[in-house]
Amino acid sequence: MFTRDQMMTALTWAASMVVLDASRRGQRVPLLAAWSLAAGIATTVGANLAHGLGHGAVGVLVSA
Repeated sequence: MFTRDQMMTALTWAASMVVLDASRRGQRVPLLAAWSLAAGIATTVGANLAHGLGHGAVGVLVSA
């Protein structure tokens, strides 16, 4: 089984590949791929910020 972090990484990678393929073909990016990529990026940044909270304000800034 996959962990939650691995699933979000795979989702972000898959969505970015769909966006890349659409841009190379000159087509519009599918809405689901764009939303999935945005969700993956937001989740990753949120997890990094949460990890840095234990180290104070400097830790949050470095984690971002």
